[in-house]
Amino acid sequence: MQRWTSPRPKQVHPGRRAGQQPHRRASPRGTATAFALTLLAPLGVLTIAGPALAAPSDAGVAMAQGGSGGPAAGGVQSWVTDLNTAQRLTPQPVQGWQSGAGPAGSTVVVDPTRRYQTMTGFGASMTDTSAWVLTNKLNEATRLKTMNALFSPDQGIGLSMLRQPMGASDFAVNGSYSYDDQPAGQTDPSLSGFSIAHDQAYIIPRLREALRINPSLTMMANPWSAPGWMKTSDSMITGSLKPEFYDAYAKYFVKFLKGYRAAGLPTNYVSVQNEPLYEPSDYPGMSVPAKTSAEFIGKYLGPALAQSGLSTQILAYDTTGMCLPTPR
Repeated sequence: MQRWTSPRPKQVHPGRRAGQQPHRRASPRGTATAFALTLLAPLGVLTIAGPALAAPSDAGVAMAQGGSGGPAAGGVQSWVTDLNTAQRLTPQPVQGWQSGAGPAGSTVVVDPTRRYQTMTGFGASMTDTSAWVLTNKLNEATRLKTMNALFSPDQGIGLSMLRQPMGASDFAVNGSYSYDDQPAGQTDPSLSGFSIAHDQAYIIPRLREALRINPSLTMMANPWSAPGWMKTSDSMITGSLKPEFYDAYAKYFVKFLKGYRAAGLPTNYVSVQNEPLYEPSDYPGMSVPAKTSAEFIGKYLGPALAQSGLSTQILAYDTTGMCLPTPR
């Protein structure tokens, strides 16, 4: 997933004192503020109502309003969040579609007769920090207003998909954690120490709240790292998965999925690894080359999911354009 600059709660990474700023890799940035990493600074969302031929940009776009001030038939609604102003999911004037050549500049061409892939949903991640802020820093009225603004199809922008970290991501309140942490040098191949208790404190309640607001919400889960004891680095930071723990890691996925399902959160999709070709030096990550991913999915994760009776599907190569080349 593309990362964008957005304010977030302070976090503490292993090996860094509170207050120290993490080093972030350079990446393209846009003027819009997205919230793949924090739900409290959401991206202005554009929804299209009705087919059209072309939508010229800027002055070439006609403004259309219905008789009651609502959107006219075939109009386009948009909302903007700009952290440099007071705009927070602020509705913009409805833009009307029109046919013909547009003025100089970008033109979006829409051909309703051509169909490609089906879009499952649009959304973000309820990261550890996002859920913590929503639970601990907002009063109930403000939290409900925020959650409705994000997830309600009627009262908000109707986010319809969540991509959930399995354990710590680079946005965790108290640094790295997995669902089966062990002291350095110790292992737990039977997963006797597995627990989703960490998420039950504030992540699962917010996810269940989001699902109540939007029952059509699609859930995807993926890890930033396997538990450290499964890896060559004996840490959630850097390293790769040891082959002797492929089977245990597949069962780790199944335990997570069953635990979330028991909590009322069915998971539609998983991927093996967030940004599998990138190993960050200061937050959880893991190298999973294409060959490793294929072996793990084909011989371990796929069969484990099939035997579990779960309907969760597997998505491969969950990465960004910054992590090319694409495996073949």
